[in-house]
Amino acid sequence: MVHGSRRSVVHRPRSVGDRVGTTPPALRRGWFALWLPLLGFNPVAAIALDVFAATMGQLYHTESIQRIPVLEHVFVTPATHRVHHGSNPQYIDKNFGAVFIVWDRLFGTFEPEVAPVVYGIGSKRIDTPVKALVGGYPALFDELRRLPTWATRAARIVAAPS
Repeated sequence: MVHGSRRSVVHRPRSVGDRVGTTPPALRRGWFALWLPLLGFNPVAAIALDVFAATMGQLYHTESIQRIPVLEHVFVTPATHRVHHGSNPQYIDKNFGAVFIVWDRLFGTFEPEVAPVVYGIGSKRIDTPVKALVGGYPALFDELRRLPTWATRAARIVAAPS
């Protein structure tokens, strides 16, 4: 709210909060990272790139930075990453790249930000930290339990969002 004026203005947050997973990095990427030195990668360089990617991940989550067309041909930018989080029909399953958007361009999953992004996946209310951490898994598990066969359960897990 803006105080001191005759009318109150509600404005959207310009960036999102810190979103770091609850599992330690060793469990998320550790098993993959353990093989990097054996494949000839410098461990210090791998750690530096991981820190760089995490830092960039924080910078992607803002609406303060609009489109940067020159960079959007190769790198993920805040605008291309917003599309990744959008539930607009044209934004579903788009812009998966973490650092390089060129992969999405090559595989046909790139979508530029042309319409305002609608965030979220419906009217689901997240009002506690626990709900934020577990996300939609309880609802997914309930849905899977109700399906009649293992084949339909497996098909639902790999299906597009509904």
